Amino acid sequence: MDRYTIHRFLGNGAFGAALLVAEKATGHQFVIKTVPAKTLSPKEKEFALKEVKILSSLQHKNVVRFIDYFEENGTLHIVQEYCDGGELNVVNGTCMEEKKIWGYLAQICLGLKYLHSQKVLHRDLKPANIFLTKNDDLKLGDFGLSKKLPHSLAMTTSFVGTPIYLSPEICERKEYNSKCDMWSLGVLLYSMASGSPPFLEDDHDKTFEAIKTSPYKPLESSITKELRDIIYSLLNKNPDYRPSAVDLLKIPVLRTTALRFCSPDELVDTKQTPVWTLLLIHYIHYADHTLSVNQVTRNWVANSKLLGDTVSTAGILAVSAGKQFMRDVSQRNR
Repeated sequence: MDRYTIHRFLGNGAFGAALLVAEKATGHQFVIKTVPAKTLSPKEKEFALKEVKILSSLQHKNVVRFIDYFEENGTLHIVQEYCDGGELNVVNGTCMEEKKIWGYLAQICLGLKYLHSQKVLHRDLKPANIFLTKNDDLKLGDFGLSKKLPHSLAMTTSFVGTPIYLSPEICERKEYNSKCDMWSLGVLLYSMASGSPPFLEDDHDKTFEAIKTSPYKPLESSITKELRDIIYSLLNKNPDYRPSAVDLLKIPVLRTTALRFCSPDELVDTKQTPVWTLLLIHYIHYADHTLSVNQVTRNWVANSKLLGDTVSTAGILAVSAGKQFMRDVSQRNR
């Protein structure tokens, strides 16, 4: 710690304190998370060292940057980037301005897209783990509960996270994958847009039951249909039908917003799906199979307001659900 001057105490994390410090040689500010190793159980020390390993492997504008790690006097020190705008502020009872929600959503999707491409699940996505700079740049942090999967389609079963943000599959102690982060994003967006979380009961058991079985209150019509469609798709209790971060970044309004924060190269894998593919998926997933293809096509164009190769939010979201539906149909017909 001789290299740093402690400015102030920021708060307590899962296993220790967070301090705002300045490097003596440069004056640059950082956050140091201190973890008293002597008081940790083997499992807790494993969590702390796991965060170090995950953080040190990640490099993305929308992920809190790892700087250094050292152990001194029986205490682990994790040095990381300081976000001078504090935590994401989601106030209960207060609806966030929708323009601001779109900006935050685009940056969260960019961060999650990167994490999931690195086979990392966050598993505790919530306002307290989302940090801002004074320029409103957003960064995902606090990876103490994160998990590295052996490959992108792998599943895990550990029961971790913050109750109101837990996905149904985690509450049911089923296997889960990156779609658990997408559920948490849906809860976060719902809370931003409505001023309250979709599932909140008197105790944890009731909250878990509500998450698994209860519907949520529909959002106000004053919220744009595009945002409501995204939130509803993320809060699908079947993880297979939830969109991924890549799926969301294909939506024109979100893609345009994301380009304010990244280069076009970062979105090269989120190009819009061709219209004919959407029509096919819409026919398979939504259509009454007694309708003709022409009737379904007319319905699709009317409902989604297709214009050239520009497609609606609902249409893009239908792709991820439709692909899974086709897989389900294929399984049933074997």
